[in-house]
Amino acid sequence: MGYVPGPSLAGWADPRALQPAGPSSYELIEIDGRTNVERLSSLYARYHGAAPLSIARDAAYWRALLERSPDDRFFVLANQAGDDWQGYVRVALGVDSSWRITDYAWNDERPELGEALYLAVAARAAEQGAPRVGGWLPDNSTTRKLFALTPRRQEITMIKPLVGPLAEIDQLVASTHCFCEIDHV
Repeated sequence: MGYVPGPSLAGWADPRALQPAGPSSYELIEIDGRTNVERLSSLYARYHGAAPLSIARDAAYWRALLERSPDDRFFVLANQAGDDWQGYVRVALGVDSSWRITDYAWNDERPELGEALYLAVAARAAEQGAPRVGGWLPDNSTTRKLFALTPRRQEITMIKPLVGPLAEIDQLVASTHCFCEIDHV
């Protein structure tokens, strides 16, 4: 039917096993996603918008995403003063108390920033007794280091080019590894 499968990975880890090598210069702060949507949107656009293919989220789409799962929790990675946000995650709590990351972004592609965010989330999940943390995660060195990534067999990522053939289709499809679960249709 013209759909091209993209990378569809999920990664999970025991949060108690994910420990930082030393003290962090960041802290994880829980926020209200609804009252901070502009800042979250900015982080999302900076991180995901840098990819050759990404999902554009306008204000109406953000509102729809917030209404879709109103019980999800939002966390930001910030400097110690709490004002300089370096990234965020949206977490859905599973029936087994697992922390499923359904949305994420950070300021840039630095692996150490992604690692700081994931480790801070894992520490909070461990504090609250979560048996595992993870979800749909990007295929990069940071997630491969911290999580056991496996192909998803259901809810796979697919795109359908509206024009074709595209010379850069392989690059576009490869960039879908960063698509977030919350955007899944």
